[in-house]
Amino acid sequence: MSQPGEPYATATLSSIPVYVYAVSGLLVGVLLGTQALGVWLTGFRRPVVVRGSKLEEY
Repeated sequence: MSQPGEPYATATLSSIPVYVYAVSGLLVGVLLGTQALGVWLTGFRRPVVVRGSKLEEY
């Protein structure tokens, strides 16, 4: 932890538990997987543009 003279504690890579890396990696994997699944299920089409929106020119 921080000493009395230090303004804040600095975390090193070895001080962070392994499960934090595991949970973070799993979360990133799930998010990327759902994005890829959504793109695959939509057939790699561009998003539908609603008429009258500012995105119509794209």
